[in-house]
Amino acid sequence: MELADSQRQLNLALDASQLGLWDLDLVRDCFAPDASARPDLRLRPRCNRPGAASIFLPHLHPADHDVEQHAFERAFTTGDFAMEVRIIRHGDGALRWIATQGKLFRDARAKPTRLMGSVMDVTERKRAEEHLRERTLATGSRQ
Repeated sequence: MELADSQRQLNLALDASQLGLWDLDLVRDCFAPDASARPDLRLRPRCNRPGAASIFLPHLHPADHDVEQHAFERAFTTGDFAMEVRIIRHGDGALRWIATQGKLFRDARAKPTRLMGSVMDVTERKRAEEHLRERTLATGSRQ
């Protein structure tokens, strides 16, 4: 019963913070997003496909492929994974911005085995930033 209560609390906290979780098993090449936490992002799980180090690639806007590649390179060097990219949401094709961060885990021989992290939809923040940038440019051009 305690485990079920803990799981419910975690799900409530994730929902309140608008965070989703993801897990990339580098040994089995399996990507598993926590669909219950961020169903609106519509990230799809996948296993046993080449290129484990591209978890969001099937969803990424083509212009952001290099951003993901650099985020993985940093993760394998520093242990920390972070990026902000655009995704094309599965099902309706909606363009959304996500921010994701995670940690790389290694086995006793220092071989990378797992990358786990969180993801948040930051589309509204990006739209607000763009609106502010446009207003600033418009105000600056009138002076």
